[in-house]
Amino acid sequence: MTQPKVIMGPVVLAKSPVSHIGDVRRVEAVAPLGMAGQQLAADYVNVVVFSQKGQRPLPNMLSGSDLDGDQYLVLWDQQLLQPINSPAQDYTAEKPAQVDHVTAEDLQKHFVNFARNDNLGQISTWLLAQADARGPASPECKQLAALHSTAVDFPKTGKPAELDFKLLPEQYPHFMERKDKQSYESSTVLGQMYDRVLAHPLIK
Repeated sequence: MTQPKVIMGPVVLAKSPVSHIGDVRRVEAVAPLGMAGQQLAADYVNVVVFSQKGQRPLPNMLSGSDLDGDQYLVLWDQQLLQPINSPAQDYTAEKPAQVDHVTAEDLQKHFVNFARNDNLGQISTWLLAQADARGPASPECKQLAALHSTAVDFPKTGKPAELDFKLLPEQYPHFMERKDKQSYESSTVLGQMYDRVLAHPLIK
């Protein structure tokens, strides 16, 4: 069995769902030297220890993570390290409406409002299609990422994400299998992975 070790040096951190280009961060992993570092490896296995220093908590830059049981992706393969970080998304959530006493009617209105305005799945679909066609740094993707964050917080804040149909994709990449929509052959990594899976002998 492989002994646990402390990863040091440049790594890439992310937390699902990644909706904004700044949700994937390249950081420097550090650890105490000597016995202190060995003890750290013994006490914490498959754990990310974040620094408390800095103007903004690093977890908050990772899709607005709030350390409530989140699981993180950590990459240290040199081939997968991005050269620079893009500006992180602002994940400051809207403050929910305040009431003196929550009634049954308040709960009913909240659940009805949620059922009518829950469009997280639609936003995610548009975002994936726009990211493939225009790139994750495009204005369309940044707008959709902001809407995605609003939609995720909607059950807590009561503020719905209002879709702008100008962000509707004109076409969808073939790996999304939208047979009812106009599509194109995508040459991105996701398109290549999709094609290789379909070409596998076990799939045919």
